[in-house]
Amino acid sequence: MQQGGTQPFPFLIHGGFSLDYESEKPKSEYVPMDFGTVLSNSLSYWMKNLKSFWILYFALHIGFITVGYGILFLSGSNYIVAEIAALLGVIFPDWLIAVIFPNTVTIILIIIIVVIVIINIIIQTLLAGMVVQHTADHHLKRSPILSESLSVSRSQIWSLIGAQILIIVITLGITFGSIGLTALAFAGTFFLFPINPFAILVVGIGVLAGVVLMMILLIYIMTRFAVVIPSIILGKFSAVESIRHSWRLVNGNWWRTFGVSFIIGLLSSALGMPLTIGSMILTFGFVFPSITLLAISIIVIVGAVMTGITAPLGNTTTTMIYHDLMGRQSMEYRPLKPKPYLAETGRVHQHNVCPVCKAPVSASDRFCEKCGRNLTID
Repeated sequence: MQQGGTQPFPFLIHGGFSLDYESEKPKSEYVPMDFGTVLSNSLSYWMKNLKSFWILYFALHIGFITVGYGILFLSGSNYIVAEIAALLGVIFPDWLIAVIFPNTVTIILIIIIVVIVIINIIIQTLLAGMVVQHTADHHLKRSPILSESLSVSRSQIWSLIGAQILIIVITLGITFGSIGLTALAFAGTFFLFPINPFAILVVGIGVLAGVVLMMILLIYIMTRFAVVIPSIILGKFSAVESIRHSWRLVNGNWWRTFGVSFIIGLLSSALGMPLTIGSMILTFGFVFPSITLLAISIIVIVGAVMTGITAPLGNTTTTMIYHDLMGRQSMEYRPLKPKPYLAETGRVHQHNVCPVCKAPVSASDRFCEKCGRNLTID
């Protein structure tokens, strides 16, 4: 069975030999992949589609940042407006913000910002679904069209939004529940031992342990929800069903899912390093206002560029994770092993031309130099 996707990162693929799947289960378009192949395909499709995606994310980022600064200007520089507008990624130096207390205009502008933030979340969710559909089409060689991918995402928008709301409610419930229990323990300890130094130490350790446990629980939960969006776009599940489906798929494959997500997260963080550097530059603007406006401009532009580059990466990765998990559900996964002809003839593969682009290939080539197709997969 042919495994979809090109492999421009052969160093990530264990062994480099073809997969030999033997299963009596019905054939499926979903094929299980090894850990390296999931990473390799994710990076491959991300780079292939980057040209199409980043302009949309760049324009969206610039648009909402501009709106945020415009609203701050109309509010007469207000702290409360600035805090709300920060949800749009706007950065304000302290010396540009003068008024503290809200007035009628401020309240109206805050309402406008809240509406804009909601619109931003809806558009981001819509684009995420588009990336998932576009990546899946590439992986299955369906000649993806951006407008059609967007149309598919739009048709599932209410399920996408519903799932996002449910996930937010669940994570907030865990967070506030943990904070509430910690606060009760804190208050109870000081009620029983109001002047006991040992009680302060116990409470401190308990709070730290509670925070750590809360973070572990959130990481576990979010990993189980990793393929909710692909479940909606590719599986056509409803909001509630997609969460259940993601939970079932990740069951037994939690560490694989977490590992891929963690590595991609590190890559995104590395790519976002210019924003960190820009923020450091902006801190000097607090002391030297003359360079603040230049620093803000740099951060906004760089932030928009980096958003366009990194935002699609996560959804591309979850699409590949979904294909892998669905493949493992539909057929037994077998490790890589060489075909008999590899041992008998010493050839890496049996192709004279690439099965995809028909470019000439030699017996020792593991990948097509023209399109990057893995030639060892039959």
